[in-house]
Amino acid sequence: ANQPESWKIAETEMIQAYGPILERSAQIDFVFSKYYDQEMGQNIQRAYWVFSTYCHPADYYKEKLKCIAIEDRYRIKDSRIFNLDVGFIELDKFILLSTKPATYRIYLNEGVYAQSTYYFKDHSYHPWPWTYADYKIDIVLNFFTNMRNIYKNRRS
Repeated sequence: ANQPESWKIAETEMIQAYGPILERSAQIDFVFSKYYDQEMGQNIQRAYWVFSTYCHPADYYKEKLKCIAIEDRYRIKDSRIFNLDVGFIELDKFILLSTKPATYRIYLNEGVYAQSTYYFKDHSYHPWPWTYADYKIDIVLNFFTNMRNIYKNRRS
């Protein structure tokens, strides 16, 4: 998102869908790609929110569809005002969902694909060669590794 109003709408919608935000990262400038510039403008920022809602892996695709529906409700002239990436923390990996096929993505259902974005080794998550650049920076890797540790401790 690049507007404060967009952030507030996205946050409110996600809290309604998933409950309170367990943890949130700092906002970072999205300087890794120009992919969203035409649709959302420049000076886009990104943040990561973690919710404690459990989702069975067989239902992951439904959560991506839910987030697409939220994005679509707030489109202006066919352009999104924010992008909601859906991911799931697992002990051995972190999974992102996408509607775009790729050789390293597995089809789930209804046009949704799963992508292992991180694997866990030596006490932290590590990116794959195909991991998006914004997920490869230390502040984001550390954030998700910390969230994985919280998740692990809650399961114990």
